[in-house]
Amino acid sequence: MSVPIPLSRRVRSREAAAHLGVGLSTLTKWRMNDTGPAYIKFGKSVVYDTAELDAWAEHFVHRPSGKQGAREKDEPSP
Repeated sequence: MSVPIPLSRRVRSREAAAHLGVGLSTLTKWRMNDTGPAYIKFGKSVVYDTAELDAWAEHFVHRPSGKQGAREKDEPSP
């Protein structure tokens, strides 16, 4: 019998910040300003679900528009 592998797990703030590639203080500021990813609070403990972190981060993904001749912002003009 196989044991199902969870697609997400709960992590503490330090690991959540590393998962997102930001500093712990940045994640804390986002939480205090109510602008960051969803979190769960058990008393004084704060945990994040990795699936929620990924879903939140997905909103910030920039995809190419596919327009020809479009340049990156910092790309020099010809």
